[in-house]
Amino acid sequence: STFVIQGIAADDIFVFIDAWNQSQEHDVLVEDVERRFAWVYRRAAKAMFITTFTTFSAFLATALSEIVPIAAFGIFSACLIASNYLLVITSFTGMVILREKLMVKYRAWKTKKTGDLQGEEKESKTKRTNS
Repeated sequence: STFVIQGIAADDIFVFIDAWNQSQEHDVLVEDVERRFAWVYRRAAKAMFITTFTTFSAFLATALSEIVPIAAFGIFSACLIASNYLLVITSFTGMVILREKLMVKYRAWKTKKTGDLQGEEKESKTKRTNS
């Protein structure tokens, strides 16, 4: 069940990242991170919930089996599926927001640093030509 849950988690993450990337096409959303996140969250959480719920239901249905190890596997896997959904919509989304805020600061720092370096290069070229 470890490989199954990793595959489902990867799929959920892909759905969220895809929605995040699609949100870049909307100028209004790109300017405001909170608004962008709300749009992405609503869009991705619905899609992830539907796929997670169907998988959860399928594993939970195996709990009706008279064979105890199969029933236990179904219950255990259903719990993993539910836990996976909760972790992806809470922890992973928080990491995406944190990354975005850090990248904004990094881009601003890099632009400032690059701008300063370009200004220094222009000054040194001017000094060389004047000499």
